[in-house]
Amino acid sequence: MEIELPAYLERFIFDTLNGIYKIRWNKTNNLENNEEENKIYIGTYFPRSYAESKIIFNDLFKNNHIKNSFIEKDTISILDIGTGTGGNLIGLMESLKENFGKKALKIFTFEGNINALEFFDKFVKKFKITFNYNNIITNNVSLKISSNSLYVDTFYKIFDFNTKFDVVMSSKFISEFYNETQIGADGVYKDFARISSDNLNKDGIAIVLDTTNKLGNNKYTSYVMTKELKEYIKENEENIKFILPKSCALWYNKCNTGDCFIQRVIQVKHRKDKIDNRKINNISNICYALLSKPSFANEVIESYRNDISYAICVKKGMDLYIDGICRNGIQTKGFTKLNNNHALKLN
Repeated sequence: MEIELPAYLERFIFDTLNGIYKIRWNKTNNLENNEEENKIYIGTYFPRSYAESKIIFNDLFKNNHIKNSFIEKDTISILDIGTGTGGNLIGLMESLKENFGKKALKIFTFEGNINALEFFDKFVKKFKITFNYNNIITNNVSLKISSNSLYVDTFYKIFDFNTKFDVVMSSKFISEFYNETQIGADGVYKDFARISSDNLNKDGIAIVLDTTNKLGNNKYTSYVMTKELKEYIKENEENIKFILPKSCALWYNKCNTGDCFIQRVIQVKHRKDKIDNRKINNISNICYALLSKPSFANEVIESYRNDISYAICVKKGMDLYIDGICRNGIQTKGFTKLNNNHALKLN
């Protein structure tokens, strides 16, 4: 799937904010980014986060259960954990506007880099001006958390919500704990599930998205995400359940491995994605999961086919799966890795 960066964002990033596109800029932790580093971030990764979020939410809003629940809302409340410069939020805001008009938005953000939040505020202001959309309130909280052991406790100490959320989101944030030290980071994806369970509306949705980066212990963040979320939901299925991936939503309770995940590839195009005047593929390899309260999840899951199987990504040499297909479903001819995205789409 590919998407063009809108002209207003392209001009704002590269002309107004002096964003820098740097193809081989690989940082595993952005908490201490200075302004110059954040300019590289908005030029390199902001467009990808925007594209990922807009494409995913446009897919989700095609589902009648999710679409109808958002149509009925006068105000949409959003909690974003690890906001950074906010590319994922701008993508979500555009998707909401295009699908539901200019509904009132209340956005709560949680981010440790103050300069990144300053960039996010600039993007929100630009969004409001571009679309004459003023019914947006943001509440930014900036606090550095350097240890995952402080993550949930600190979160609940600083947030005292008087409302539940329609969207809880975390985009490419949680993996930063694991990039530092995977052993010390065990349980952070579970913490996200707990926060979502406690703070979602009855028809709200939570999405956690991350890269498919390799960790130092030959694991991948995507494997860790799948394993932790399944473990948490098995223990708390009366409070939170999967909607996506479809295979996890249907069969998480009988799955006994975490060594799999479902990858989606998204490409964003803009005027800077080239080297020596040669166009390059500006691609994101991501994995994500969609969660909600059990009653709402069950309504969505009812439309899933459980008489087939779904493609997954697995380690080479594993014998638990056949040809990269979840064996908890029924094996069907021709259903191969080429159908990978099918398990991450509702329609």
